[in-house]
Amino acid sequence: MKKTAAFLLLPLILLSLFGCSEKIEGELTWYGLEEGIKKAQKEDKMVFVDNYADWCGWCRKMDENVFSDEDIAKALNEKFVSVKLDVESRDMVVFKGKNYLPKQLSQSFGVQGLPTFIVLNSKGDVLGDLVGYVPKTRFLKELEKFTEK
Repeated sequence: MKKTAAFLLLPLILLSLFGCSEKIEGELTWYGLEEGIKKAQKEDKMVFVDNYADWCGWCRKMDENVFSDEDIAKALNEKFVSVKLDVESRDMVVFKGKNYLPKQLSQSFGVQGLPTFIVLNSKGDVLGDLVGYVPKTRFLKELEKFTEK
């Protein structure tokens, strides 16, 4: 009985040790703001900031229809460090040495509605934005504008 239980648990243990630590190919990797900025500086990448709220229907549509797309994930993972910023969160974030509520920070970026996507350089300077729901094909074209510079 003990051998059978150990035999059944072994695959689960191995999966939890090795399977969860590997990034799934074609899946977008999201970071918190502070971690994302540090990673972008280290890798000299731009930062893609998704300003969202849980109640935002178009934000959920972006997650379901656009960010889940393998080509979008590949483009963002290669050229950007992607950050999710929940504008309704009460947790303070640090940006350029100052503490902000996420809503305050998004307002300092000029965000007036959701979803709004801000592109920063690795130093945290705003390079541009995308506002509202952006379908996959247009989203890729908009990203290319930032990567061609």
